[in-house]
Amino acid sequence: MGSDRSDRSDRYVQGEVVTYRYVRVLQVGTLKYLEKIINYHVIPLLLLYHVITFPIRQLFIHCLYNLLRL
Repeated sequence: MGSDRSDRSDRYVQGEVVTYRYVRVLQVGTLKYLEKIINYHVIPLLLLYHVITFPIRQLFIHCLYNLLRL
Protein backbone atom coordinates (compact mmCIF):
# COMPACT_ATOMS: atom_id res chain seq x y z
CA MET A 1 0.00 0.00 0.00
CA GLY A 2 2.88 2.35 0.68
CA SER A 3 4.05 2.09 -2.91
CA ASP A 4 0.52 2.81 -4.14
CA ARG A 5 0.54 6.05 -2.21
CA SER A 6 3.94 7.11 -3.62
CA ASP A 7 2.77 6.26 -7.16
CA ARG A 8 -0.16 8.62 -6.73
CA SER A 9 2.07 11.42 -5.46
CA ASP A 10 4.47 10.89 -8.41
CA ARG A 11 1.60 11.24 -10.86
CA TYR A 12 0.41 14.33 -9.04
CA VAL A 13 3.86 15.93 -9.26
CA GLN A 14 4.17 14.97 -12.92
CA GLY A 15 0.77 16.55 -13.52
CA GLU A 16 1.98 19.79 -11.95
CA VAL A 17 5.07 19.82 -14.17
CA VAL A 18 3.01 19.24 -17.30
CA THR A 19 0.56 21.96 -16.27
CA TYR A 20 3.44 24.35 -15.56
CA ARG A 21 4.95 23.71 -18.99
CA TYR A 22 1.57 24.25 -20.66
CA VAL A 23 1.05 27.54 -18.82
CA ARG A 24 4.58 28.59 -19.73
CA VAL A 25 3.89 27.94 -23.42
CA LEU A 26 0.69 29.99 -23.16
CA GLN A 27 2.58 32.86 -21.53
CA VAL A 28 5.26 32.87 -24.23
CA GLY A 29 2.61 32.69 -26.97
CA THR A 30 0.68 35.56 -25.40
CA LEU A 31 3.80 37.69 -25.13
CA LYS A 32 4.68 37.06 -28.77
CA TYR A 33 1.11 38.00 -29.76
CA LEU A 34 1.28 41.21 -27.72
CA GLU A 35 4.68 41.98 -29.21
CA LYS A 36 3.18 41.76 -32.71
CA ILE A 37 0.29 44.02 -31.70
CA ILE A 38 2.70 46.57 -30.23
CA ASN A 39 5.06 46.45 -33.22
CA TYR A 40 2.26 47.01 -35.72
CA HIS A 41 0.14 49.45 -33.74
CA VAL A 42 2.36 51.63 -31.54
CA ILE A 43 2.96 54.32 -34.17
CA PRO A 44 -0.75 54.64 -35.09
CA LEU A 45 -1.59 54.66 -31.37
CA LEU A 46 0.95 57.40 -30.74
CA LEU A 47 -0.53 59.44 -33.59
CA LEU A 48 -3.98 58.92 -32.08
CA TYR A 49 -2.61 60.03 -28.71
CA HIS A 50 -2.06 63.55 -30.06
CA VAL A 51 -5.65 63.90 -31.24
CA ILE A 52 -7.61 62.65 -28.23
CA THR A 53 -8.81 64.77 -25.32
CA PHE A 54 -7.08 64.91 -21.94
CA PRO A 55 -9.29 62.49 -19.89
CA ILE A 56 -9.20 59.90 -22.65
CA ARG A 57 -5.45 60.48 -22.99
CA GLN A 58 -4.94 59.61 -19.32
CA LEU A 59 -6.92 56.39 -19.74
CA PHE A 60 -4.97 55.63 -22.90
CA ILE A 61 -1.64 56.06 -21.08
CA HIS A 62 -2.81 53.83 -18.25
CA CYS A 63 -3.96 51.07 -20.64
CA LEU A 64 -0.79 51.23 -22.73
CA TYR A 65 1.34 51.08 -19.58
CA ASN A 66 -0.52 47.96 -18.40
CA LEU A 67 -0.14 46.35 -21.81
CA LEU A 68 3.60 47.01 -21.95
CA ARG A 69 4.08 45.85 -18.36
CA LEU A 70 2.95 42.30 -19.22
